[in-house]
Amino acid sequence: MIKINLLPFRVARKRENVRRQVSVYFLTVVFLIMALIYYNTDLNSKLTAGKAREETLQNQLKPYTEINREIALIQKKTREIRSRLAVIEQLETQRMRPIQLLEEIALAVPVNRLWLRSLTEAGDRITLQGTAMDNDTLAVFMTNLDEAEHLHNVELKSSKLHHFSQYNLDASRFVLTCDTRFNAPQPAETNPKKKTSGGRN
Repeated sequence: MIKINLLPFRVARKRENVRRQVSVYFLTVVFLIMALIYYNTDLNSKLTAGKAREETLQNQLKPYTEINREIALIQKKTREIRSRLAVIEQLETQRMRPIQLLEEIALAVPVNRLWLRSLTEAGDRITLQGTAMDNDTLAVFMTNLDEAEHLHNVELKSSKLHHFSQYNLDASRFVLTCDTRFNAPQPAETNPKKKTSGGRN
């Protein structure tokens, strides 16, 4: 009977398996290191390209930054000019307002039928006191006031019959109020409103 000792063969095979596993491990490690190096190189390349593009874009944006600064300056100056124009318009309105009001009130008075004694202005409200020949004349006056461009909300506060002994005449003393409205300065002759014919006779 032949006996074969297989122990050396098994030991050699085991050693071969260990060497193979070690080789595979080192090859895997080397592959991972190479992959990491490639990934890092590629990432650095992309990062460098990105920084270069960012620098290029920043250089391209510099002229637009100057333009935006000039636009902002122009807008600021435009706001200042508009503010000054608004102040000028307001001053012009305040300058023209008394003239226009007096003109409109004078045109509303029925000639030789109604006389004003006083005019008081408080804010946007005007109080008128005067004497009218009769209630119809007073009604015509109020209608004319209400149709004026810068007067509205005409209200009669009181009307009392008064005897003027020196003229032997009875007439109505009245007090009325009206509101004023001014949106923008306008020449007095622009778009004049027609007055009722009854208020001119």
